[in-house]
Amino acid sequence: MNTLTRLPILFVLTILTVLTVHLPMSSALQTVAIIGGGISGLSCAQHLAKTNKFVPTVFDTGRLRPGGRCSSRQPEDSPASTFDHCVVDHATQIIRVPPSYTEFKSQVETWLSDGVLASFPPNSIQSITAQSKVAQPIADMEAYYGIGGMQSIPLSLSSGINVVQDCWVSPSNGVKLKGGKWVVKSKGEELGSFDKLVIAHNGKCADRLMSKTPAKELHNLLRVNFADRVSKSGGKRMTLNR
Repeated sequence: MNTLTRLPILFVLTILTVLTVHLPMSSALQTVAIIGGGISGLSCAQHLAKTNKFVPTVFDTGRLRPGGRCSSRQPEDSPASTFDHCVVDHATQIIRVPPSYTEFKSQVETWLSDGVLASFPPNSIQSITAQSKVAQPIADMEAYYGIGGMQSIPLSLSSGINVVQDCWVSPSNGVKLKGGKWVVKSKGEELGSFDKLVIAHNGKCADRLMSKTPAKELHNLLRVNFADRVSKSGGKRMTLNR
């Protein structure tokens, strides 16, 4: 298996599925609660805001900033650490654009022109294999990194968006449909009621968050099983690798 590396050594971007729960529309601006401040949730919020029909609020568990797997530790962040003089990407370290992803390519080009991303210098990405102790550059590999860390991407996406940080919306009782509105709670406190709800979270939490929804067919789509293989019968849940 090849490992893509730069300093600091981290992992590759994961984009999560966004699930929207619809309620009846009106002519007024619709408020939207988005649970999850990773790339999916922030991108969803940005696109909704651009329509001028919705007012999104993103609820994120991150202590300091949104981003999920695209977040970075900055030198001034507390508590003190060995890496106080470094920017440390927690997960994502490389952005690549598959040939058929034309919309994503357009987004990357915008980030490049806006100074959010930069291109890796030629031959700066190395391949480390089990058969060799010498790192070999990967030729003709177009890849990008965040200026000042991969945190630059979620910071760009969250510009102008209301983001509530350090907020844990419990999968057991964090959201509830009440009087035609979605009520969002954290640590026993109601944070507001919203016309629409978006779950921009991973499979397990999305499953639990929507377990009490009256939209049972919708919840069935979110039920997951964590295993290294799909059962012979196929099961009634989506199987995710551990």
